[in-house]
Amino acid sequence: MKNFLLCAALAIFSSVDSNAQGLVGNSDQIGNSGGLITTSTRKKNVNIDGSPFVNESYLPIELTTFEDRNFKGRYNAYNGDMEVLDDENGKVFVLDKAMDNYVVKFIGLNKAYKVYSYIDDDGYIESDFFITLREDEKVTFLQRERIIFLEEKVAESTYDRGRPASYKRVKDKFYILIAGENAQELPSKRKEIAKLFPDHSKEVLAFLKEHKTSTSDVEELTEFMVFLNTL
Repeated sequence: MKNFLLCAALAIFSSVDSNAQGLVGNSDQIGNSGGLITTSTRKKNVNIDGSPFVNESYLPIELTTFEDRNFKGRYNAYNGDMEVLDDENGKVFVLDKAMDNYVVKFIGLNKAYKVYSYIDDDGYIESDFFITLREDEKVTFLQRERIIFLEEKVAESTYDRGRPASYKRVKDKFYILIAGENAQELPSKRKEIAKLFPDHSKEVLAFLKEHKTSTSDVEELTEFMVFLNTL
């Protein structure tokens, strides 16, 4: 039964062009369903600075329904993939973001990831891994880690300075999941946040002003989420 669930929970891994991600490798499909793909060891492009992974090394994790397995993981914040290494056989898998019924907990880091559907910058509904900062009945507070890829900049003259291609860790984004809806980025302006709660906009705005809540402070926003759950 667990083998079946594992196949269902692990996604098809597509190899990514080395120019786009800086990782190269081959894939071998396992099983008839195509739901489980292992990857060979992938090499990092030495011409690209930085890393697409929040943690470059695989770290111990607990995966829902597979707590007895010796798994390690790392999160690719550039393309949103959660890679899982099975220490028993050395195979690497990528978790399927089409499924949202499992939690990836990094042991010792006090960090747990889960897949949520969210509204992207263009208004489309996508799925990705988020860190669950607080989960209540009415609202859930989420954090999305981000890494961007910067193309190589070639020096156009002797007075100009070139720049190698690189991955850059950029500011994380906070999202809010209101019960029954898709997660959406938490606005930076207090009035825009209040608009998310049309039935309680006055109370929400009053709380934010009274407590001088910063939309970039995790602790202050967590207190705000506690308040929202009382409405």
